[in-house]
Amino acid sequence: MNALGEKIKARRKQLGLTLKQLAGNDFSYSLLSQIENNKANPSMDTLQKLAQKLDMPISELLNNKSYIDYKSLLKKCEKLFVMDYEWDLDRYEQIKTQIEEVLEDLTFQQYEEVRLVEIYCNCKYQLDNELPNDLFTQVTHFYEEIGNYNKFLQAKLFLIGTLFNQQKYEQCQEHLEQLAVFFEENRHLIDTSVLLDYFHMQALIFSATGDYDHAVQSLEYGISLAKQHSLYKKHVRYLQLSCFVYSQLHDEKKVFETLTKFKYYTEFSENLYEIGFYDYANFFVQNRFSKHSITESLVLYIDDAKKLSNYTISPIFTQELAYSYWKTNDYVKVIETLEHYSIPNHITHPLDVAGCLEILAIRAYCYNEIGKREQAIEEIIDTYQRIKHFPNSTFKHSIEHIYKKLLLL
Repeated sequence: MNALGEKIKARRKQLGLTLKQLAGNDFSYSLLSQIENNKANPSMDTLQKLAQKLDMPISELLNNKSYIDYKSLLKKCEKLFVMDYEWDLDRYEQIKTQIEEVLEDLTFQQYEEVRLVEIYCNCKYQLDNELPNDLFTQVTHFYEEIGNYNKFLQAKLFLIGTLFNQQKYEQCQEHLEQLAVFFEENRHLIDTSVLLDYFHMQALIFSATGDYDHAVQSLEYGISLAKQHSLYKKHVRYLQLSCFVYSQLHDEKKVFETLTKFKYYTEFSENLYEIGFYDYANFFVQNRFSKHSITESLVLYIDDAKKLSNYTISPIFTQELAYSYWKTNDYVKVIETLEHYSIPNHITHPLDVAGCLEILAIRAYCYNEIGKREQAIEEIIDTYQRIKHFPNSTFKHSIEHIYKKLLLL
């Protein structure tokens, strides 16, 4: 049993005070009742006021009870949790372990405790790819009940993100439709940054299902909103996705306009990760829309990146290098470049996966050109089977074209 609630109740009765008298104007009657009945954990500020009103040292209240200052714990966990571009399993494990030590004591009565549960669920998902749904549902209900609509929507968007990663796009769309109604009713209470997260999620789901026109509408609205409110930090993911969506619509003018905006933004932000996102988008666009070879610049880029400490060159740059060699009919170089290539595990968006599958189809094409037909046929059939159920895209059409050519259809 929680000795704290019992001590407060016993001391109150000893002084002949009612709950209302002890609460006074310092805190609510209901909160005090919950504390005495072990349904809420008081903050340190509340404990200090209670100790004064009960005329007893705070150390006596805390004696024999391992009291946790949830505000301090939350501050410590959030500092570790909110690190941009830092996907670190060790860090998530550290946070999860710290919260697990108090998880059984956490209630859904105070913001600090609920936020700790939310962070715990998030870290557990990152580590195990499994969301504790019962706990997370209580988190969203708490935020909605107390009228913290920004936290409620952020939590709901995270839930949609977990469904998105499981490729449950119909469920994602159902959740988004429900949120759309909520947005219309409560838009004046929602921060612009949360709105931007919502429209970006919309664009991700539209593009994942091949609805590129609606994806563009969400992206253009989001970019306009971010510019209007000077929230440029949200720009990078909008601009990168825009480059790829416009390319699916064969809108070369929009692609290069977006790429130019992307370049200006990264020159302003000087963020290493964002510059890397721009570099990839740039090489992708140049490869698909320029007649000139970009092989030399890509080779130099990859070589220079490998010399940087603490910088891992992504396989997507290897993809673009192989594509560049393919454009110049250097089939041997394509195969050499893709010798150890496999689709990275962290790539899950259908448009991104389709782009990776196109690279495998190109490798199959090159095998055929250098006389390794059996290997070529095996790889193109496997790639074609994998792309069959993906939405239409330039990547899918490219794979289908290579498939028909190699099988002489």
